[in-house]
Amino acid sequence: MSFVDQDDVIDVGEAVVRALWSGVAGHDIPPIQRIAYADAMRRYGTDKPDLRFAVELVELTDYFADTPFRVFQAPYVGAVVMPGGASQLRRAFDAWQEWAKQRGARGLAYVVFNETGELSGPVAKNLSEPERQGLAAATGAEPGDCVFFAAGVASQARQLLGAARDEIGGGSIRIHRGDGQQQVFEILGLSQEQAEQKFGFLLEAFKYGPPPHGGIAFGWDRICMLLAGAASLRDVIAFPKTGGGYDPLTSAPEPITAEQRAEAGVDAVPEAEADELG
Repeated sequence: MSFVDQDDVIDVGEAVVRALWSGVAGHDIPPIQRIAYADAMRRYGTDKPDLRFAVELVELTDYFADTPFRVFQAPYVGAVVMPGGASQLRRAFDAWQEWAKQRGARGLAYVVFNETGELSGPVAKNLSEPERQGLAAATGAEPGDCVFFAAGVASQARQLLGAARDEIGGGSIRIHRGDGQQQVFEILGLSQEQAEQKFGFLLEAFKYGPPPHGGIAFGWDRICMLLAGAASLRDVIAFPKTGGGYDPLTSAPEPITAEQRAEAGVDAVPEAEADELG
């Protein structure tokens, strides 16, 4: 749906969902929740939050009112918890920093709580002992979680945290520019050659200037499965795409690398057969 506003997409989406479940399954969908703009920005950092997961932003401005950490001596300090995020590798945290910088921020401050609840991370050593002791309770973090912070002008900090929240648990606004998509590939560690090989069809499409757009990502195959009472997606979707298993749009499947073959175990030899061959 090109050049549409929020109400257009919401109205169409609600109408489609109500009609489908009522007409096919005989189930009436109750009123779908709508959130005031100010509440959405305060709680989620965006006016179109993904509510499939319950993570909300936590305002910590008052909590850090007397902090010795200069970065948090700001008009607004907020945080978002990444459940289970403490298990990320260092390169993943480095990628978060690059991700934030590409959004105009200096970085994305964070702390982690290990499995015993002990606090660590770049920010931890800059906090006072009372701040360290009370941080888990203030943010709602559990052992094994990671907490990301943003400080500064409220609107900008919330926007960064809201974007991080979507990256943590759900989808995001549609990308309609090739340079933006290339930045995502770089964060994921894909070279230009790898991006062209795996997603060349998408990058080629961006060259034709798709407009800013929104859409309704229902996932029709799964909806059909639910409405039909089927046990598997294979019962409601044409699979594979062609008789030879080839997808003309994405050129899948493609040759896989040696690393992918090893990871998938496609060349593994059953133990009994290996013994016979030996």
